[in-house]
Amino acid sequence: MGHRVSLGEETKARVARKALVPRWISELVSFTFKYRPIDILRADGIAPLDPAQTQGNGGNGVKRKANEAANGDESEEDEEEEGSVQLSTILGKITAIQARQEKEQAELRALLEQVNTLRPKLAKKGSKPKTAKKIKTEPLNTKIKKDPCIAGPSLGSGEVIDLT
Repeated sequence: MGHRVSLGEETKARVARKALVPRWISELVSFTFKYRPIDILRADGIAPLDPAQTQGNGGNGVKRKANEAANGDESEEDEEEEGSVQLSTILGKITAIQARQEKEQAELRALLEQVNTLRPKLAKKGSKPKTAKKIKTEPLNTKIKKDPCIAGPSLGSGEVIDLT
């Protein structure tokens, strides 16, 4: 018989469960959570409404119109003034948009002029046939040189050499 191996009796070993906590590191990890602005989250219904807003509006979360709080003639005059202010701001925005559109139209016309000037140049360039590179053709040298037999006179024309 060759070698024999047998297992010894089973013994229990102590389980070492010691955690190493580095004491010289002040901050092991820091997590940063980045969200959209809180107003957008509230508008989407993801975040709860601001408690200060809900308490000021009677708790229903709906804003009151300004004319509900005001009384009589004063509110009508205020509305007329607000209407004229809003109208002037809207007219200012419209003129700014029109000026921007005119500027963009001028830029577009300038670019179209450039395209129109470049098209004939491109057409001329594209109409030229590409000249193929010429390859010089020479007749091939088909003569085969034959070397004289180096093996010598000992080998005949039909002899076979056994190399085994």
